[in-house]
Amino acid sequence: MAICSFRERDPMYQRDIVGTLVERVNEPRRFMQILIGPRQTGKTTAVSQAL
Repeated sequence: MAICSFRERDPMYQRDIVGTLVERVNEPRRFMQILIGPRQTGKTTAVSQAL
């Protein structure tokens, strides 16, 4: 059985917020980005997909 990390697999679908996160991280001004929300709503998945 092969073990693969999350990044090696294709995500089932891309979170809606991923595009916004990528735009915000790539802005020339370097502000900290904070992602908040309820538990188990895909925050960690969205950040993993954005990076």
